[in-house]
Amino acid sequence: MSGEFKHMPIPLTGKLITSRTPITIGNSNFSALQNLEYTKSHPKGISGMTKINTTALAYPKIKSCFHFTKESPSESHVLAQGFNAGETESKIYDNSTAIPTAGDFSTTALITETSGATKGNWSKAPNGNIAYCDGKGAYIWGGNEATIDGFLNYDPSGTFKYDYVSRLRNTIQDTANIAVLKRVTETVGAEVMLLLHLDNNVTDSSPTTVHTVTNTAGTFTATGKTFGTHCLELNGTTGNLSIPDNADFDFSAGNFTIDCWITPSSLPAIAPIYYQATDANNYFNFYINSSGAVVLSIYATSASVVAVSSPNSTIVAGTNYHIELVESGDSWYIFVNGQVVGTATDTSRAANYTGVVRIGYDGTNFLAGKIDEYRVCNTAKHTGTFSVPVAAYGSATYRTYIEFGTTRPIQAFKPYVQVANTTAGDATFEYFTNGAWTGVSNFVDGSKVVAGKPLSGTDWITFDDTEPYAKTSLKNDAVLYWYRWTITELDNTASIYYITVKRSFQKVKDIWDGLPRACYSFQRWEATKYVDYTSAVYSDNYDSGNTGSYAVMNSMATTNYLVFGFLERIMAIDLFFVPGKVNTTANTIATWYYWNGTAWTSVGTINDGTSTSGISFSKSSAASWEAPSETLEFKTEISREVPLYYYKVQFSAAFSADVQLQYVVGIPAPKTIKNFNFPLIAGESLWLLCETDEMKNKAIKSFPGSPDVFNGTATAEFRVGDNTALIAGATIYMQLGASLYEAVVICKANETWMIMPNSTSGWNQFLVDGGKGCSAAGTMKRVAIGSADAPDSAKNIVIWQGASAIHMFDGKSVVDISDDISDIFDKTKSYCINASMISQSESFFDDKNHYHWLYASGSSTTLDKEMVLDTEKMKWYSISRGTGKELQCGVQVLTTTGSKYAYGGILTGFIERLNNGTDFDGNDIIHILQTAGIIAGSDKHGVDWESTVRNIRLLCGTTNTTTNVIDVDYYGNESSTAVTKTFELKPQKTGRTIAIPGQQTGDEYFLIHKFKFTMTTDNETVGFEPIHLDIFYKEKRQFLGDQ
Repeated sequence: MSGEFKHMPIPLTGKLITSRTPITIGNSNFSALQNLEYTKSHPKGISGMTKINTTALAYPKIKSCFHFTKESPSESHVLAQGFNAGETESKIYDNSTAIPTAGDFSTTALITETSGATKGNWSKAPNGNIAYCDGKGAYIWGGNEATIDGFLNYDPSGTFKYDYVSRLRNTIQDTANIAVLKRVTETVGAEVMLLLHLDNNVTDSSPTTVHTVTNTAGTFTATGKTFGTHCLELNGTTGNLSIPDNADFDFSAGNFTIDCWITPSSLPAIAPIYYQATDANNYFNFYINSSGAVVLSIYATSASVVAVSSPNSTIVAGTNYHIELVESGDSWYIFVNGQVVGTATDTSRAANYTGVVRIGYDGTNFLAGKIDEYRVCNTAKHTGTFSVPVAAYGSATYRTYIEFGTTRPIQAFKPYVQVANTTAGDATFEYFTNGAWTGVSNFVDGSKVVAGKPLSGTDWITFDDTEPYAKTSLKNDAVLYWYRWTITELDNTASIYYITVKRSFQKVKDIWDGLPRACYSFQRWEATKYVDYTSAVYSDNYDSGNTGSYAVMNSMATTNYLVFGFLERIMAIDLFFVPGKVNTTANTIATWYYWNGTAWTSVGTINDGTSTSGISFSKSSAASWEAPSETLEFKTEISREVPLYYYKVQFSAAFSADVQLQYVVGIPAPKTIKNFNFPLIAGESLWLLCETDEMKNKAIKSFPGSPDVFNGTATAEFRVGDNTALIAGATIYMQLGASLYEAVVICKANETWMIMPNSTSGWNQFLVDGGKGCSAAGTMKRVAIGSADAPDSAKNIVIWQGASAIHMFDGKSVVDISDDISDIFDKTKSYCINASMISQSESFFDDKNHYHWLYASGSSTTLDKEMVLDTEKMKWYSISRGTGKELQCGVQVLTTTGSKYAYGGILTGFIERLNNGTDFDGNDIIHILQTAGIIAGSDKHGVDWESTVRNIRLLCGTTNTTTNVIDVDYYGNESSTAVTKTFELKPQKTGRTIAIPGQQTGDEYFLIHKFKFTMTTDNETVGFEPIHLDIFYKEKRQFLGDQ
């Protein structure tokens, strides 16, 4: 250069500023910075992105994604919400490929969302779960394997019961942590007089006298069978079975049992189950009537001598039931599905009838329906609640009974075998619902690793998902979803050391927290009035010398009843009697009711733990039932007290003379968790926020450590501010004095709130900012960052998109951090954020903790722009991935060793690994650096001088592969069009950083000079790295403005 040219160095150390005209931003800053991120000294090109899945999702429009990991057992799931082309339906897909390896999603969606679901919001949840909200539901998922919450190995007759749950929730395999599964010996005993399996025949399989059974018009079908291969179907007009009279059917001794499985297809006036007569005036008829009651009628000389009946509607046509009739001395019982439904005390007996025994016909009336596993015994098999048979009688020599419980319904389980079974056998599996066990559908026993031998190895046992059908019940002092697993012919040495379950992606449930609820009202109706005994049973403080410490119920008549009142709905009432002061009246059956708003209504099937041999209130225990729907129960007032949920119990017989109740508590019914818009985890609790359909300012918090408990004192419910909607939330750690607190940050549209724990285990609300809120739930993210000055000094920040800025909260105040790019919110700009799409914006932190903000610009209806904040340097840059590759969501993902990567979702059904590869999944990487508006002339007389820039020199990092060149556009003054020729710089040198040779720009004179450098690559990991810019200029004349 001749001496007349001057040199001006332009350090590339600044930041992107688009909110001001280029001349005002300073020479070291940039008016455009695309696909270039910051280093400590200069910009550097970003890497590309590559597909994780090679097969596109069937619902390709990916709107949200999340990475879910578990440590025990180790699991990794990339979850994506995909919409169909018309965005009318959406599904959640799972990719369990190890991070960052490429691999496809499962073709079967985890869930098809309810119609009208919005873009979903995700959060971790306690105890190895994730939570998800889409406006149509609050969901939870625990991955492929979760531990159980209850496990009992028992004998139904009560000889043993082993609680193995603590052993089977860990993978330790020493003797103290394995479960050797005990079995029960089962044979058909000599007490069995008749046994019909009805497996395509009417052969009697009883062990003593084999009776000849005649089948008239009965057919066999595999449809509707309970056990074996077939059941008998009777047509209701001619079909029946008949058996010649025999001493085996003489019930006059006063002890017998008749039981079978029945599915009535209709309910005529009389549907006979068992009938025998001597003549028309002397007969025994056990039947179902048209009201759905199960009835026993014994007539002698035309007069009723024994009458026992269940309540009406006990039986419903089309449902399969186990029905049993028992006489034990003077006590008569009718059982349905193992529960006492009818009882009587009568010294009368059945006669020794001489007529033919008939099944399904009484000489006049026929039964229509299906019958299976029909048995008659000459002993009383049961006098109290029992577990119904799980298999055909005599079908096994040994049977192992197991019940296990979980906090959510399941679709598979995996027992980890310690000592394998070597004997051929079989297994059944049932879930509990509507007061009875019901077999699962499509049961496949994968533990038969050796063919025909259950528990011969470790593998999944699968079946159709029970989530739509299973109900909670109280067993072993725990309210859970209970399952019964029965195995035949298991070796007596077979053992397991661990058991896990697989639960579907399902709505959040509410399970009892384990703490009993106080009874706030206990009253006894005595003929004309209620007598209040609440204070006597409110607390467990029995004192034999204090009559006020217990309630006396001596000789309570059948016209009297008891009512119990609670603050919340109840599914069980636990009753504690004074030792030795219990009811002893035979055949005292309790019937429980709830208040439906206008009348007392039966709660349905009762599991009466207080009953012994058909005597309710004969021992301390709980009476439980399947809670009616929340919409059916209502509070009421009794004796002008405060409204409570009341439960009434009435008895079939008068109490004995000395009954004293000392303490009563309730177990709450599960609540239905309503629809929420977003979840978060804080204080080891799951929080659900913004109830979709009602109170949009509502938040609920689960029991710490459990995402399935939303009841009890350790849970909470909040109303944040006025009734305007909650939009987004996150947690932030704050140090106050010497203590570290986890606070919850919640935003409305124009407000920021903070919820903090207080010293009394409660929570306090604070309005942090009454003018700044969040406009898009998907943009609120928390990260721990260091500063550029002190990178090792990390602090927590939360960043989100507001209505007119990007906000940051550090626990002290809400500040705007988008001043440099505030033009994006300027409604006068054609490229500003699309106001109609502002709520759909998304964000994520990548593997470098850079905050990626995805938004729709102009009139775009998809997220077409991506701005990135380097949170350490607090500088923005832009990314443009090209047509069809715009990110709609993103997530930071982790390997099992903690290495970070970033994934993003696009609208064509693919998840992309970011910062990887040499192009944007087929699109070139176009790097752009545009300088500020530079004034090169000197100010000799207080007036700027125009100048000509004759040459520039760009110092940049070398490229290794590409032959592409750097395109340079030169702009004079404030023109947006290159006013002189564009030209090229060639960076391709190998192995060293180079200086581009000086290039001539032209002879034009301008006050302001601006340069745009563009480098396009598709084969370089770092395609462009501008380090320093030098310009060489010559002053020409003073700038006097427009002439």
